[in-house]
Amino acid sequence: MGEEKRNKVVAAVVVNAVLLVFIIVAVLIAQIVQISILKRRKAALLDELYQLEQQYEESTDLLDRLETDQKYLEIIQQLVGMGVDVTPKN
Repeated sequence: MGEEKRNKVVAAVVVNAVLLVFIIVAVLIAQIVQISILKRRKAALLDELYQLEQQYEESTDLLDRLETDQKYLEIIQQLVGMGVDVTPKN
């Protein structure tokens, strides 16, 4: 009876270890996917921010500048929400 009980315990430990490994791998894959999505979103937002800066410099109309400022603020808020440092380099 002792041998059979030991085999059941070993089998339970092995099954739990395999499940734990699968769970860890699934979490890692999900994190990698999330990081890659956030990197692409960050790059797109920074590109849009650069374009807005160019548009602002070229604009002479007050209404255009105000609209550009609003879009700029929205992008900055999204970047801050993602944890990106948006302090000016100057």
